[in-house]
Amino acid sequence: MPICIAADGLYPNQTAFNIFEHNGWKYIFTLKDGNQKSLWEEIHFFERIGDHGVKDIFDRTPQCRITNKYRFYGSLEYKKHSLKVVELNVEQIDLQTGEILPRERFVHDSNMKISEENCAEIINAGRMRRKIENAKLLPVFANGTYD
Repeated sequence: MPICIAADGLYPNQTAFNIFEHNGWKYIFTLKDGNQKSLWEEIHFFERIGDHGVKDIFDRTPQCRITNKYRFYGSLEYKKHSLKVVELNVEQIDLQTGEILPRERFVHDSNMKISEENCAEIINAGRMRRKIENAKLLPVFANGTYD
């Protein structure tokens, strides 16, 4: 059965990568600033030399104009694992006041190929982790059993 794990930024470590890859599972981790430092160094390097994908999606609601700016990076080395990273920066402008609203930023790493065609889908799947967790719909595992 195909499995894709969407997990918080606390879990991306050597043990988790080894278990998921050994079992053939796909994963999407929230990538937090300061975590996985050598991966962030790779991202900043490829950003400086312009070796990354970019996709902008423009949208409008009755209240705001929205710009979704995606950047994605493929095959970054992190502790013997090849990771892909996607970042979304959301910029919104209130149409009535012209005010620039606070920006939102989401970053995820994964073992799935990330491209212009699926970068939004990968971000949405990673963000679902937070929505599900906040709704308390996920069972919590402790010592291999459900709580």
